[in-house]
Amino acid sequence: MLAEFASVVRAVQCAAEIQRELGARNETFPPERRMAFRIGINLGDVIVEEGNLFGEGVNLAARLQTMAEPGGICIAGAVYEQVRNKLAVHFAFLGDQTFKNIGDRVAVYRVDLGGETAAGAATSSNAEAPPPQCS
Repeated sequence: MLAEFASVVRAVQCAAEIQRELGARNETFPPERRMAFRIGINLGDVIVEEGNLFGEGVNLAARLQTMAEPGGICIAGAVYEQVRNKLAVHFAFLGDQTFKNIGDRVAVYRVDLGGETAAGAATSSNAEAPPPQCS
């Protein structure tokens, strides 16, 4: 699935909410019936053509998604710079990475949901904070 947001903060909030909710729902299913998504978030220009999104911004988001663990979120350095002091999540620097068909190395961060993943238990150190709402 590909989604476009007007705000990168809202994009990361929504991704965190999706992963938290899916993690909580997975607790009610046996391991073989659980779903775990990987989410990649990039900040950049895209080309809209006939309702489809294209461009390096989309390509990088797809590459970041493949780096994420099941139930996890990876973000580009440009995203991190915009959201690092605005959200109740922590980030882990994964280093500067090289990606196919992307010219420059990209700083990559993992969004740490406090141990939560869609594949595992929902036990967050930020559990007292209300979950963000996607819109």
